[in-house]
Amino acid sequence: MEFFIKLLLGLIGATSISLCVAITVLLILKAIVYTFELNYGRDVYWVFTVTNTLFAISWIVSFGYFMSITK
Repeated sequence: MEFFIKLLLGLIGATSISLCVAITVLLILKAIVYTFELNYGRDVYWVFTVTNTLFAISWIVSFGYFMSITK
């Protein structure tokens, strides 16, 4: 039972940190796209690709960190 509690805390912590990182990067990239007018023809799918990739990477790293500190 103790393992499942640690696992749940690791999942919640990793997801919350990854969402904060992804939303921050999304807002920064949105500002860059609109500042430099890169949205010609509405082809800015790369912003979502970068954001999703960064979410996945930061989730893996932060989950590993949370699981390592809860020994």
